[in-house]
Amino acid sequence: QYCSSSVNEIVFIHTAGNLQHWCHTGEIKRGDKVFFNAGSLLWDYPNLYDSDTVKSILWHRFQPYFDGEEIKEGYRLKPYAKTYNSSRSNAKNQLFESESECCDESTLGDDDGDSLTSDLFSRLLIADRKKKSLSEMDFVYEEAPSGVCSTIQQYKEHYQLSIGLYVQEFAIDEIAISLIVKYVNSNPHVFDLGLSWGGINGLTVKGIQPGRFTATDGLWNQRYGDMPWKSHLKPGMPYGRVAGICGG
Repeated sequence: QYCSSSVNEIVFIHTAGNLQHWCHTGEIKRGDKVFFNAGSLLWDYPNLYDSDTVKSILWHRFQPYFDGEEIKEGYRLKPYAKTYNSSRSNAKNQLFESESECCDESTLGDDDGDSLTSDLFSRLLIADRKKKSLSEMDFVYEEAPSGVCSTIQQYKEHYQLSIGLYVQEFAIDEIAISLIVKYVNSNPHVFDLGLSWGGINGLTVKGIQPGRFTATDGLWNQRYGDMPWKSHLKPGMPYGRVAGICGG
Protein backbone atom coordinates (compact mmCIF):
# COMPACT_ATOMS: atom_id res chain seq x y z
CA GLN A 1 0.00 0.00 0.00
CA TYR A 2 3.02 2.30 0.35
CA CYS A 3 4.31 1.73 -3.21
CA SER A 4 3.67 4.11 -6.10
CA SER A 5 2.78 1.12 -8.27
CA SER A 6 1.60 -2.39 -7.53
CA VAL A 7 4.26 -4.99 -6.70
CA ASN A 8 4.34 -8.14 -8.80
CA GLU A 9 4.11 -11.12 -6.49
CA ILE A 10 5.94 -14.24 -7.68
CA VAL A 11 5.47 -17.73 -6.28
CA PHE A 12 8.77 -19.64 -5.98
CA ILE A 13 8.52 -23.43 -5.69
CA HIS A 14 10.95 -26.30 -6.15
CA THR A 15 9.54 -28.66 -8.78
CA ALA A 16 7.01 -29.06 -11.55
CA GLY A 17 5.22 -31.54 -9.28
CA ASN A 18 4.79 -28.75 -6.72
CA LEU A 19 3.19 -26.57 -9.41
CA GLN A 20 0.67 -29.30 -10.17
CA HIS A 21 0.01 -29.97 -6.47
CA TRP A 22 -0.40 -26.29 -5.52
CA CYS A 23 -2.76 -25.64 -8.43
CA HIS A 24 -5.09 -28.31 -7.08
CA THR A 25 -4.82 -27.23 -3.43
CA GLY A 26 -5.47 -23.59 -4.29
CA GLU A 27 -2.10 -22.27 -3.15
CA ILE A 28 -1.43 -21.27 -6.75
CA LYS A 29 -4.31 -19.22 -8.08
CA ARG A 30 -5.47 -18.29 -11.55
CA GLY A 31 -3.22 -15.65 -13.09
CA ASP A 32 -0.28 -16.19 -10.70
CA LYS A 33 3.36 -15.80 -11.70
CA VAL A 34 5.32 -18.95 -10.80
CA PHE A 35 8.98 -19.96 -10.90
CA PHE A 36 10.19 -23.53 -10.35
CA ASN A 37 13.50 -25.35 -10.71
CA ALA A 38 14.15 -26.41 -14.31
CA GLY A 39 16.03 -29.47 -13.07
CA SER A 40 12.64 -31.05 -12.42
CA LEU A 41 12.15 -31.16 -16.20
CA LEU A 42 14.96 -33.76 -16.25
CA TRP A 43 14.30 -35.57 -12.96
CA ASP A 44 11.23 -36.78 -11.09
CA TYR A 45 10.74 -39.23 -8.26
CA PRO A 46 11.42 -42.78 -9.48
CA ASN A 47 8.79 -45.42 -8.89
CA LEU A 48 10.43 -47.49 -6.17
CA TYR A 49 7.59 -50.00 -6.33
CA ASP A 50 8.86 -51.10 -9.74
CA SER A 51 11.59 -53.75 -9.43
CA ASP A 52 13.21 -52.87 -12.77
CA THR A 53 13.53 -49.24 -11.71
CA VAL A 54 15.18 -50.22 -8.43
CA LYS A 55 17.59 -52.59 -10.21
CA SER A 56 18.55 -49.83 -12.65
CA ILE A 57 19.25 -47.38 -9.81
CA LEU A 58 21.41 -49.89 -7.94
CA TRP A 59 23.30 -50.83 -11.09
CA HIS A 60 24.17 -47.23 -11.91
CA ARG A 61 25.25 -46.56 -8.32
CA PHE A 62 27.44 -49.60 -7.76
CA GLN A 63 28.69 -50.83 -11.14
CA PRO A 64 32.52 -51.04 -11.31
CA TYR A 65 32.83 -48.52 -14.12
CA PHE A 66 31.06 -45.16 -13.85
CA ASP A 67 30.92 -42.81 -16.84
CA GLY A 68 29.70 -39.28 -16.17
CA GLU A 69 29.53 -38.54 -19.88
CA GLU A 70 27.08 -41.40 -20.33
CA ILE A 71 24.86 -39.86 -17.67
CA LYS A 72 24.89 -36.51 -19.47
CA GLU A 73 24.17 -38.11 -22.84
CA GLY A 74 21.17 -39.81 -21.24
CA TYR A 75 19.38 -36.61 -20.24
CA ARG A 76 15.75 -36.73 -21.37
CA LEU A 77 12.90 -34.33 -20.75
CA LYS A 78 10.06 -35.74 -18.65
CA PRO A 79 6.70 -36.50 -20.31
CA TYR A 80 5.01 -33.58 -18.53
CA ALA A 81 7.44 -31.20 -20.25
CA LYS A 82 5.95 -31.95 -23.68
CA THR A 83 4.55 -28.95 -25.52
CA TYR A 84 2.53 -28.49 -28.65
CA ASN A 85 3.38 -25.97 -31.34
CA SER A 86 2.11 -22.42 -31.27
CA SER A 87 1.68 -20.13 -34.27
CA ARG A 88 4.82 -18.29 -33.17
CA SER A 89 7.02 -21.38 -33.25
CA ASN A 90 5.59 -22.41 -36.63
CA ALA A 91 6.42 -18.98 -38.05
CA LYS A 92 9.94 -19.27 -36.65
CA ASN A 93 10.45 -22.64 -38.35
CA GLN A 94 9.20 -21.27 -41.66
CA LEU A 95 11.63 -18.34 -41.43
CA PHE A 96 14.54 -20.69 -40.76
CA GLU A 97 13.57 -22.89 -43.72
CA SER A 98 13.44 -19.87 -46.06
CA GLU A 99 16.90 -18.77 -44.87
CA SER A 100 18.24 -22.27 -45.55
CA GLU A 101 16.85 -22.27 -49.08
CA CYS A 102 18.63 -19.05 -50.05
CA CYS A 103 21.86 -19.87 -48.19
CA ASP A 104 22.45 -23.57 -48.85
CA GLU A 105 25.99 -24.93 -49.07
CA SER A 106 25.87 -25.26 -52.89
CA THR A 107 26.04 -21.44 -53.25
CA LEU A 108 29.00 -20.87 -50.94
CA GLY A 109 31.83 -21.38 -53.42
CA ASP A 110 30.73 -18.86 -56.05
CA ASP A 111 32.52 -15.79 -54.63
CA ASP A 112 35.05 -14.28 -57.06
CA GLY A 113 36.95 -12.48 -54.29
CA ASP A 114 39.93 -13.52 -52.22
CA SER A 115 39.84 -17.32 -51.81
CA LEU A 116 41.01 -17.29 -48.18
CA THR A 117 38.37 -14.74 -47.16
CA SER A 118 35.70 -16.58 -49.13
CA ASP A 119 36.64 -19.91 -47.53
CA LEU A 120 36.57 -18.42 -44.03
CA PHE A 121 33.17 -16.83 -44.68
CA SER A 122 31.84 -20.12 -46.02
CA ARG A 123 32.99 -22.08 -42.97
CA LEU A 124 31.56 -19.48 -40.58
CA LEU A 125 28.23 -19.49 -42.39
CA ILE A 126 28.02 -23.29 -42.32
CA ALA A 127 28.91 -23.32 -38.62
CA ASP A 128 26.22 -20.72 -37.93
CA ARG A 129 23.64 -22.77 -39.82
CA LYS A 130 24.58 -25.86 -37.82
CA LYS A 131 24.07 -23.93 -34.59
CA LYS A 132 20.67 -22.74 -35.78
CA SER A 133 19.77 -26.29 -36.74
CA LEU A 134 20.82 -27.51 -33.27
CA SER A 135 18.67 -24.88 -31.61
CA GLU A 136 15.69 -26.09 -33.65
CA MET A 137 16.29 -29.73 -32.74
CA ASP A 138 13.46 -32.02 -31.77
CA PHE A 139 13.65 -32.68 -28.04
CA VAL A 140 13.69 -36.22 -26.71
CA TYR A 141 11.14 -37.03 -24.03
CA GLU A 142 10.74 -40.00 -21.76
CA GLU A 143 7.61 -42.00 -22.34
CA ALA A 144 5.04 -42.11 -19.57
CA PRO A 145 4.72 -45.70 -18.25
CA SER A 146 0.98 -45.66 -18.89
CA GLY A 147 1.31 -43.78 -22.16
CA VAL A 148 -0.72 -40.87 -20.74
CA CYS A 149 0.62 -37.82 -18.92
CA SER A 150 -0.73 -34.35 -18.26
CA THR A 151 1.61 -31.46 -19.05
CA ILE A 152 2.87 -28.18 -17.66
CA GLN A 153 1.40 -26.42 -20.69
CA GLN A 154 -2.09 -27.71 -19.84
CA TYR A 155 -1.80 -26.24 -16.33
CA LYS A 156 -0.43 -22.96 -17.63
CA GLU A 157 -3.34 -22.52 -20.03
CA HIS A 158 -6.07 -23.72 -17.66
CA TYR A 159 -4.94 -21.50 -14.77
CA GLN A 160 -3.67 -18.66 -17.01
CA LEU A 161 -0.27 -18.75 -15.33
CA SER A 162 2.95 -16.96 -16.18
CA ILE A 163 5.77 -19.46 -15.73
CA GLY A 164 9.52 -19.01 -15.35
CA LEU A 165 12.37 -21.34 -14.45
CA TYR A 166 15.56 -21.20 -12.40
CA VAL A 167 18.37 -23.61 -11.54
CA GLN A 168 20.99 -24.06 -8.83
CA GLU A 169 23.95 -22.70 -10.80
CA PHE A 170 26.58 -24.45 -8.65
CA ALA A 171 24.95 -27.86 -9.30
CA ILE A 172 24.42 -28.02 -13.05
CA ASP A 173 26.70 -29.28 -15.81
CA GLU A 174 27.12 -27.77 -19.27
CA ILE A 175 24.96 -30.35 -21.05
CA ALA A 176 22.00 -29.95 -18.71
CA ILE A 177 21.98 -26.15 -18.91
CA SER A 178 22.40 -26.23 -22.68
CA LEU A 179 19.39 -28.53 -23.03
CA ILE A 180 17.28 -26.43 -20.66
CA VAL A 181 18.17 -23.14 -22.39
CA LYS A 182 17.30 -24.53 -25.84
CA TYR A 183 14.06 -25.96 -24.51
CA VAL A 184 12.99 -22.70 -22.85
CA ASN A 185 13.95 -20.61 -25.88
CA SER A 186 11.92 -22.96 -28.08
CA ASN A 187 8.82 -22.65 -25.88
CA PRO A 188 8.27 -18.99 -24.95
CA HIS A 189 4.52 -19.60 -25.22
CA VAL A 190 4.81 -21.84 -22.14
CA PHE A 191 7.73 -20.30 -20.22
CA ASP A 192 6.90 -16.66 -20.83
CA LEU A 193 9.01 -15.49 -17.84
CA GLY A 194 12.08 -17.24 -19.26
CA LEU A 195 14.99 -18.78 -17.38
CA SER A 196 16.59 -17.02 -14.41
CA TRP A 197 20.36 -17.55 -14.44
CA GLY A 198 22.25 -16.14 -11.47
CA GLY A 199 25.79 -16.83 -12.71
CA ILE A 200 27.94 -15.27 -15.42
CA ASN A 201 25.97 -15.19 -18.65
CA GLY A 202 26.61 -18.29 -20.76
CA LEU A 203 29.08 -19.92 -18.36
CA THR A 204 28.80 -22.82 -15.96
CA VAL A 205 31.10 -23.50 -13.03
CA LYS A 206 34.15 -25.40 -14.29
CA GLY A 207 34.42 -29.05 -13.36
CA ILE A 208 30.79 -29.74 -12.42
CA GLN A 209 30.18 -33.36 -13.40
CA PRO A 210 27.67 -36.01 -12.31
CA GLY A 211 28.86 -38.66 -9.87
CA ARG A 212 27.57 -41.96 -8.56
CA PHE A 213 25.59 -40.24 -5.81
CA THR A 214 25.43 -36.66 -7.07
CA ALA A 215 23.27 -35.35 -9.90
CA THR A 216 24.18 -32.21 -11.82
CA ASP A 217 20.83 -31.39 -13.42
CA GLY A 218 20.49 -28.12 -11.49
CA LEU A 219 17.88 -29.41 -9.03
CA TRP A 220 20.36 -30.17 -6.21
CA ASN A 221 18.72 -30.89 -2.83
CA GLN A 222 15.43 -29.37 -3.95
CA ARG A 223 14.58 -32.82 -5.32
CA TYR A 224 13.95 -34.14 -1.80
CA GLY A 225 10.71 -33.80 0.14
CA ASP A 226 8.60 -32.31 -2.63
CA MET A 227 5.75 -33.59 -4.77
CA PRO A 228 6.12 -35.88 -7.79
CA TRP A 229 4.19 -35.21 -10.97
CA LYS A 230 0.99 -37.29 -11.08
CA SER A 231 0.55 -38.39 -14.66
CA HIS A 232 -3.23 -38.94 -14.77
CA LEU A 233 -4.09 -35.83 -12.75
CA LYS A 234 -5.30 -33.03 -15.03
CA PRO A 235 -6.32 -29.40 -14.50
CA GLY A 236 -9.76 -29.14 -12.95
CA MET A 237 -9.83 -32.77 -11.81
CA PRO A 238 -10.70 -33.36 -8.11
CA TYR A 239 -7.46 -33.75 -6.20
CA GLY A 240 -6.66 -37.07 -4.52
CA ARG A 241 -8.36 -39.23 -7.13
CA VAL A 242 -5.18 -40.25 -8.89
CA ALA A 243 -1.94 -41.59 -7.47
CA GLY A 244 -0.07 -42.34 -10.69
CA ILE A 245 3.49 -41.01 -10.73
CA CYS A 246 4.67 -39.94 -14.15
CA GLY A 247 8.35 -40.49 -13.55
CA GLY A 248 8.22 -44.13 -12.59
